[in-house]
Amino acid sequence: MKDIVKHLKEILKSISGNILGIGIKDEKLIKIIDNNININNCTLLNNINTSDSDEKGYIQTINIRRLRKVFKKKKTDYIIGNMEDLEKYLKYFIKDSIFISRNKIYLYGKLDKEKFDNLVKKYERYNVEIAIRRYRQNFLLTIDSQNAKSYRLKD
Repeated sequence: MKDIVKHLKEILKSISGNILGIGIKDEKLIKIIDNNININNCTLLNNINTSDSDEKGYIQTINIRRLRKVFKKKKTDYIIGNMEDLEKYLKYFIKDSIFISRNKIYLYGKLDKEKFDNLVKKYERYNVEIAIRRYRQNFLLTIDSQNAKSYRLKD
């Protein structure tokens, strides 16, 4: 997990725009997001309270099934998600993440082989570019959703 956090730190330092973070529990990653001046708006959906939550608008409670209504179409630049928290909501999250993301989706964590193959297969049907990095038992999935094709029947 340390290798994934190290790679995510590099990614977060170079990100600019709006970020939606789901299940980010590492304090180092939250500090990097907080210190990055290129991030306009950051919404973290998790159960960790930070002292800056009132000033920056970080911690919110939003039902994952309502992501589409809250964030609207292509309004979020980047989505960073921890698979431990998203695993039970994959049915809803895959189509909603393509709908609301403008640039890239980063998913990290641990899944068994069957669920991981199913996840990649479901994202491939939207004609997105997928890059997979494996770290022992964990993975980092980078999905480029700039040219994603979402069809009315698939949504």
